[in-house]
Amino acid sequence: MRTKLVGRLLYLCFFLSGASGLIFEIVWMRKLSLIFGSTVYAVSTVVAVFMGGLALGSWLFGRAADRSTNCLRLYTLLELGIGAAGVAITLTLLPLLDNIYIFFHGLGFQSGPGLFLIRFLLSVLIMLGPTVLMGGTLPVVGRYLVRTQNELGSRIGFLYGINTLGAVTGTLGSGFWLIALYGETVTILIAAAGNLIAGLIALLLLRAAAGAPAGSAKAEKISAPSAYSESRLKLVPWLFALSGFAALAYEVLWTRALIYFVGLSVHAFTIILACFLAGIALGSLLATRFVDRISRLFLLFGVLQWLMALSGVISLPLFGKLNLLYLKLNLLFGANSWSEVTLVKFILCFAVLGLPTLAMGAAFPTVNRLYIQRRNALGTSVGELYAANTAGTILGSLCAGFLLLPLAGITGAILAVAGINALLALAATALEAGRAKKRLWLSSAALVVFLAGAGYVSASGSLGPLMRHSLQNRGKEILFFREGTEASLAVLRNVDGQRELNINGESTAYTGFDDIVIHKLLSHLPILFHRDPRSVLVVGFGFGSTVYTATCYALPEIECVELVPDEVRTAGYFLPENHGVLESGQVKMDFNDGRNVILTSRSKYDVISFNAIHPKLSPMLYTLDFYRLCSRALAPGGTICAWLPTNGLTLTEFKSLLRSFVEVFPESSLWWCNPANVILLGSTQPLKIDFPAFRKTLSADKIRQDLSEVRLDQPLALATLFMLGPGRLRKLTADAPLNTDAKPLIEFSKTMAPTVPMDTYRWMMDNLEPVSDYFVWDESGAESAEDSLAQLRSACEQWYRARRVLYEGKFASWVFQEPSVAVQLYLKARALNPEDEYIGYFAGGQSVNPDSLAGLAAENPRDFVVRYQLGSYYIGLGDAAKASHYFTEVTRIVPEHALSWFQLGVCHEDQGRPEEAESYFRKALEINPASPQTLVNLGLLHYRRKQYGQAEKLFLEALEASPNYGQATFNLANLKLRQGEKQEAERLYRETLANDPFMFLASLNLGVLLTNRGSYEEAVGQYRRAIALSPGLLTAYNNLALTYDKMGDPANAEKVREYASRLEARTGGKSAGNAEP
Repeated sequence: MRTKLVGRLLYLCFFLSGASGLIFEIVWMRKLSLIFGSTVYAVSTVVAVFMGGLALGSWLFGRAADRSTNCLRLYTLLELGIGAAGVAITLTLLPLLDNIYIFFHGLGFQSGPGLFLIRFLLSVLIMLGPTVLMGGTLPVVGRYLVRTQNELGSRIGFLYGINTLGAVTGTLGSGFWLIALYGETVTILIAAAGNLIAGLIALLLLRAAAGAPAGSAKAEKISAPSAYSESRLKLVPWLFALSGFAALAYEVLWTRALIYFVGLSVHAFTIILACFLAGIALGSLLATRFVDRISRLFLLFGVLQWLMALSGVISLPLFGKLNLLYLKLNLLFGANSWSEVTLVKFILCFAVLGLPTLAMGAAFPTVNRLYIQRRNALGTSVGELYAANTAGTILGSLCAGFLLLPLAGITGAILAVAGINALLALAATALEAGRAKKRLWLSSAALVVFLAGAGYVSASGSLGPLMRHSLQNRGKEILFFREGTEASLAVLRNVDGQRELNINGESTAYTGFDDIVIHKLLSHLPILFHRDPRSVLVVGFGFGSTVYTATCYALPEIECVELVPDEVRTAGYFLPENHGVLESGQVKMDFNDGRNVILTSRSKYDVISFNAIHPKLSPMLYTLDFYRLCSRALAPGGTICAWLPTNGLTLTEFKSLLRSFVEVFPESSLWWCNPANVILLGSTQPLKIDFPAFRKTLSADKIRQDLSEVRLDQPLALATLFMLGPGRLRKLTADAPLNTDAKPLIEFSKTMAPTVPMDTYRWMMDNLEPVSDYFVWDESGAESAEDSLAQLRSACEQWYRARRVLYEGKFASWVFQEPSVAVQLYLKARALNPEDEYIGYFAGGQSVNPDSLAGLAAENPRDFVVRYQLGSYYIGLGDAAKASHYFTEVTRIVPEHALSWFQLGVCHEDQGRPEEAESYFRKALEINPASPQTLVNLGLLHYRRKQYGQAEKLFLEALEASPNYGQATFNLANLKLRQGEKQEAERLYRETLANDPFMFLASLNLGVLLTNRGSYEEAVGQYRRAIALSPGLLTAYNNLALTYDKMGDPANAEKVREYASRLEARTGGKSAGNAEP
C-alpha cells in the first residue's frame, strides 16, 4: 500500500539521481573535451550523444514501464545500473579512450565526416549506456506513482521538478567544490554513491511492498478534457519538441550574452547553468499546485509560451542594464569576497533567466496532464513527451550555435527564438476548444505586445553588440565585431589608442609596448635557445605577432593552430604587428583545438610555443598532463615556451603553474615581460647560452629589426630579461601543489585580486638570478681581446642592477598606479645603465604630437579616442581649460564615457570650480558607481570643505568598491589625523603602505606621527623611504633633519639640511608633496 512516506522517499531518490546525473554529465564532458578538443563541433557531438541517450532511454523504458508488473523493481535496477556503469566507464574505458582516438586519427579520420563519426561512436561507447538508463527513470517512477487523473500533473511535475532541483545541486557541487577539492575521480564516485543510495532506498521500498507489486492495478482511464480530439493531442509532442528547441536555444544564447557580465570562468558557467535549471525546477514545482485543476490546458501552454517569448524580448534591454545593476548590488551588499560577488552574479542571472525558465518548467507538467490518456500507457506517454522535448533541445542547441548566432548575432537570434515561442503560443491557443472570439482577442493582444516589444528593442538600438555594455569594455571604440560559432570576436581601441583583440568580452591581446614584448618573446626565446630549429608549432594566432616573429628565422616548417577561425578576419586590424603574415605563405594554419592537435599529431616539433588566455579560462593548456603531451610531441633537444600571468592568482597558485611545467621540463627558466606577465622556457637539454653564437644570431637583419621594435636588439638587453634558472625554479616551487587535468586547481581558483599580489611581487624580486651563470663561451666567437666571459659577467652585474630598479618602477606603475614614483625609478635605472635602450624607452617617456592628434580629430568628428588623448595631453601640461574642451567633446560623442566625466571633474577642480567638479564626479558615478578613484576625488572635495562626515562616507565607499585601494586608506588616514585620532591614522597609514609600498606621502605622514611620539628610528626609516621614492620631496628632508635634531645627531641633521638647501635652489622651492599637519 502506497503511503506519503513512500512517495517522499522516492522523491529523495529522484533528487539524488538528478544531482548524480549532472555530475556525470559535467565530468564526462570535461574528460571528452580533453580528448576530442574544445571546438564547438566536438562539444556539440558530446552534448548530442548525452541528450540523445536520455531521449532514447525515456522512449524505451517508458514502454517497458507499461509492460512491467513491478516498476519499483525496474527503477531500482536503473539506479544501481547508472551508478555501476558510471564508475566502470570512468575508471576503465575513459583512461583508454585517448589511445583509441589517436589510433583512429592515425588511420585518417582527421577531419570532416570521418572525424565526426569517430567522435560520435566513441561518445556513444562512453555515454549511451548510462544515459539511456538515466532517461528511463522518469517514466518508470511516474508509472509507479501516478494512480488517478487528479494527481497526474502534480506527480509528474513534482518528479521532474525535484529531479531538476537535484541537477542544480549537482551543478553547484561539482562547479564550486567537489572537483576543486577532491578531483574528478572522487567526484564521479560521489555521483555514483548518489545513485547507489537511491537504488538502495528503492530496494528497501521494494521489499516493504512485497506482495503488492506496483503496476498491476487495473488500467484506469485518465482522460484529457473531452473537447480535445485525438488529432489535436497528437500534435502535443511536436509542440513540446519545439518548446524544447526554443528552451535550449535560449540557454545557448543567454549564456553567450551573460558571459559579458559574469565572466568566462568555470564558476561563471556554473552560475548560469544553475540559474537556468533552478528556474525550470521551481516552475515545475509551482505548476504542481494548480495544473490538475485547470481544464484549458492548451490555453495554459500557450500562455506559458507567451511568457517565454516576452521574456526573450525583455532580456535584450535588460542586458544593457546589468553592468550598472552589478555595480550597485556589489556596493549595496558590500560584496568583496568571492562568495558575496558570486551571490550578486546569481541574483543578476536569475533576474534575466527567472521568468522564462519558470515558464519552461511549468510547461512539463502541463503537457503531461494534457497528453496522457491512460494509466496503462502512462509510461509510454511520459517517455514520448520527454524524448520529443529532449530531441528538440538537441536541435535547438545546435541551431543556435551553428546557424542563428553567425547569421543574426545574439540579439537577433534571441528575437528569432522569441518568435518561435510566439508562433507556438498562437498554435496552442488555436487548438484550445471553445470560446473562439475570446481566444482570438487574447492571441491578438499578446501578439501586439510582443511585436511592440520587439519593435521597441529594435528602435532603441538594443540590437547592437552587447559587449559595449560590459564593464571592462565601456569607453572603448569597437572597430570590428562578429558573433561566430566558436566565439564572439571584436577589435577594440582603448583610450590610449591601443588596439585590443577581444574574445567573448575578454581582451586577450593588446598592441601596447609591454604586450608586444610578450608576443615577440614567445617566438624569439624558444627558437634562440634551440641548437638547430626546423619546425615550430605556435598554439594561438591572436593578432599574429608571435607567428610573424617565427618567420624572421626562415624556418622550413611553421604551423599555427587556432581555435577561433574568425581571427583571420581580425588580422587586418593588426598589420603593423603581424606584417601581413597570413599572406606570406610561410605559415600553415590549422583551425582546431591546440591540445587536440598536440595529442593526435604524429609530427615531432623542435619548438612549441603557446599563448592562451588566462589559465583560469583556458585550463586545458596549463596542466601537468598537457605538458606531458607536449613533451611527447617535442623532438629530441626541443624547446617549449609558455606565457604565464602573475595577476589574478595567489602566490601558491602561481607557483603551482610553475611547478607543473618544471615537473615535466626540469631544465626550465623564467623570463620577464612586465609585472603581470612572464614567460616559461623549457627544454629537454640543460640550459646553456653560448653567448658569441647568441650574439651572432641576433645580428641577422630580420631578427635584429624585429627585436629593435621593443628595444631588445642588444644581446644583453634580451639576455637580462632572465629571472630564474632551472635549479632555483625547482627549489622554489617544490612545495607547490600540481595542477592536473583530474584536479585542476587553477581553473577552480576563487582568487579575486585582479592585480599582482604583494607576495608574488616580492617573491619575484627577491629571487632574481643573473643569467651570466648560464653563459658558456667559445673563444673563437670573441670579437676582441677584451671580449671574454669575465667581462661579460661584469657587464651583466651592471645591467641587472639597473633592471632591478626598472622592475620596481614597472610594479609601481602597473600594480600600484604610482606613475610619478615609476618615473623616478626609470630615471634612476637609466642613470645606472645608460646603454640599456629597453630602460631608455620607459625613462624617456612617450612623446605625444598634439598637432597630429588634432588633425586626426578634425578628419573624424566621431573619433572620441583621439579627443580623449588630447584631453589627457593638455591635463598633463596643466592646461585644464583645453583639456576640458576635449573631454566635453568625448562626452558629446559617447555620453556613457565615465572616464571623461571624471576627467572633467578633475579639470574643473583644478580651475577652482568645486561645485561643477562635484557635478561631473557624480555624473561619472552614475555610469560607474563603483569607481574608487571617483569616490576618493569626490570625498576630497568634501574634505576640503571640512564636511568630514560626508568625506569619510565616500572614502569608505571607495574601500568597499576596492578594499586594497591605497588612495582611499591614505585619505581616510589624513581625515582621522585631522580629527585628532592619531592612533587610527597611524593604523591606516600602515595599512596603506602594506597595500601600496610606493605611496611616499603615506611614509612621510607616518614619519610625522612617529617623530611626534618619539619613535625616531622608525621615523627616519619612513622619511628615507619617502625620499627614495620621491627625491624632490623637500618636506621629507626637512622632517628628517628635525628628527635627527631630536635624536641628538646634529651632524646628520646638518648634512640633510645642506642637501635640502641645494635641492630647493634647483627646484625653486617646489616640493612633490606636503605632510598632513
